[in-house]
Amino acid sequence: MGLDIHAASHLRYVRPIPEGDEFDRLEEQVNSQDKCLDEVYFLLYPNDEGQEDHLAGMEPGLYEYTAGSKQHDFRAGPYSYYNTWREHLSRFALGVEPEALWEEPERFAGRPFVELINFTDCDGRIGSGLAGKLAADFRAHAGKAEEFAAILDDDGSFIGNYRDFARGFELAAQDGALAFC
Repeated sequence: MGLDIHAASHLRYVRPIPEGDEFDRLEEQVNSQDKCLDEVYFLLYPNDEGQEDHLAGMEPGLYEYTAGSKQHDFRAGPYSYYNTWREHLSRFALGVEPEALWEEPERFAGRPFVELINFTDCDGRIGSGLAGKLAADFRAHAGKAEEFAAILDDDGSFIGNYRDFARGFELAAQDGALAFC
């Protein structure tokens, strides 16, 4: 198992996510068109308690892809690798281990990548408003990230994930969202 990331731009809210039998009927309807549910809809579930603000004003629910939608999917690696990558990102951007941020988040407010480092490592969503801030962080620090990656002995994995997250947040910032799956 590993952490998969799905990002999409230009989503249109349809309605709350159906539950139970209604969800099953929706899935059957989509399957009858020889498609999977995630090919037609972006399911924006609410985040866990304490991380609701990561949706940045977006309503949890069923969103459809539009003619302008672009998508980016990637594997951030096994969960253990993602956590190592997040440790590198924290050292690179903040000069501290992630635990320092987790223990005193207010001390790091407004700093680059804080909202990503101080976020779930398995099942969460980031809305377009916060995605815009994170996309700007990735753009502003790309050169420094290249330099940091050059000193790591990780076969380019750090910078590869960095670029994938940058692309995902760029898309999500355009009336879209990014999901940890």
